[in-house]
Amino acid sequence: MDNMHLTPEQILTHNKLMGDFEFYAEHSLKVSPAGGGEPVPLILNPAQKYAQAVMEKQKAEQGWVRVLELKARRLGFSTHAAGRIYHGTSTQKGQRAFILSHHSKTTQTLFNIVKQFRKEAPIPIQPDISASNVYQIIFDKLGSEYAVGTAGSAEIGRGLTIQKFHGSEVAFWENTSKIMAGVIQTIELLPGTEIIFESTANGKGNLFHRMCMDAANGIGDYILIFAPWHWHLTYSRKVPDNFVLDADEIELKNTPVKVPSATGLPLEDTYLTDEQLYWRRMKLIEFRNESDPIGKFKQEYPGSIAEAFQKGGKTLILPSKVTAARQCEVKDPGAALVMGCDLSRTGTEIVFSYRRGREFIGYEKVPHVTVSENPTNILTSIVAQRIETRGVDVCFLDYGHGHGVFDNLQQIGYTSRVRLVHFNERALNPDKYLNKRTEIYMLTRDWLHEGGVSIPDLEELEINLLTMPDAETNARELFFLQNKKKIEEEAGVDLGIFDSLALTFSHPIARNLGQFKDLKKARMKQTVTTSSLKSRRRLKQGARESVATTFNWGGIH
Repeated sequence: MDNMHLTPEQILTHNKLMGDFEFYAEHSLKVSPAGGGEPVPLILNPAQKYAQAVMEKQKAEQGWVRVLELKARRLGFSTHAAGRIYHGTSTQKGQRAFILSHHSKTTQTLFNIVKQFRKEAPIPIQPDISASNVYQIIFDKLGSEYAVGTAGSAEIGRGLTIQKFHGSEVAFWENTSKIMAGVIQTIELLPGTEIIFESTANGKGNLFHRMCMDAANGIGDYILIFAPWHWHLTYSRKVPDNFVLDADEIELKNTPVKVPSATGLPLEDTYLTDEQLYWRRMKLIEFRNESDPIGKFKQEYPGSIAEAFQKGGKTLILPSKVTAARQCEVKDPGAALVMGCDLSRTGTEIVFSYRRGREFIGYEKVPHVTVSENPTNILTSIVAQRIETRGVDVCFLDYGHGHGVFDNLQQIGYTSRVRLVHFNERALNPDKYLNKRTEIYMLTRDWLHEGGVSIPDLEELEINLLTMPDAETNARELFFLQNKKKIEEEAGVDLGIFDSLALTFSHPIARNLGQFKDLKKARMKQTVTTSSLKSRRRLKQGARESVATTFNWGGIH
């Protein structure tokens, strides 16, 4: 379009079309409606508005876009990604875009959407093309190109220079490692570049699952965008006169959920309607021939990130209880402050959790590199410093890697505030639990299931709590849990947060314990030797120096 022949009002409209995708989509892009008929304007739905807002926020902060979109079915993420990338390619010079899907039919469906975008666009902003075939559209005057491929070829896209990439149904790709080493490496981390990976879940352990877990844990450049089923505007049905909610539906209806605001961000609290729950019930009837209808529903129409990757079977903790705890803001100032320390050296980090009665205050993670040189002494310093600065009443240490730390702390006077816990030791209730690990995990579950408790509102924490499968019973009718290492390997999740929180339930702690803290400190000082006090001061100073900048926080301020 030649701006020389435009009025001031037309120039303002033109500039908004070029710079505001949502405005551009509504006035320039058309899509085929789900029910058939003539193409209609692309007006962003709540899920698309949310994705757009998250991408624009990242672009404003970083200059580029790197997102993973984990979705329920038919929320429009593919159409939004196609439209967003088409907008950038057809309005800017020197842009090369690439669509990659798991199946040739899906690839062509997406490319046909792009072709329809150009065909239905108003003539004044319809870009000139020099080529249009089943593989590419070339915008010759702009020097830009929109091309497609299928993930079946490991060499796809290698050698190209790409600025905008749309990967569709990534969880179902073949040759993922070669694709990541090939076409994705052609996209440099430069201003204006965009990579959008979107997919429904396909179990655990694949590339998409690992990338989503990393993003949820704040690892790497990608942001995780999750859209639950209830964001879809048409996922509801008229309720019949005889409709009565069952127990599960009552639980879901009383659990607050998040929905996008009018501008996509921020998310707002609301509750599921009877119409949405009736739609869900009818979907479960459709899945009744599946071995696990509810598990199938969660895979296709997840309500949370954890549900999306839950492939059959129940979790130890109900997702609705975790959601409710994330929304709860209860405080419990009269309770003792208990710290659980998962000192495992086999994972990537060491985790400390803090719970005060009915409030899980938060957790902090220390990278292993921090303690690699002299782990026992450095960990002793870290634990001692945390006990002092946080005002911890009781600290529970994992015996597996904490016995040396426990011995050190005993020697320097922490005899009453530090306790050692062996996950394989005898449970306090041996007639119910096979071992201590099962007992404290299930006590954590009971604590959450009772309700009226609060936890940090973090996706990473929810995923951790919902990774553990439900407990089983042996021939003696004792509860036991599956092997933790195997669960972590299959899920791609380190359960250190759950371990450290569960440790806080190792032994009953009196609620008024904190009232006697000062008295206990005074008595401890009277009984500790001068050399021990010097050791404590040295350890505390060492901890301040060694961990001042190494903690990753989870709900701790």
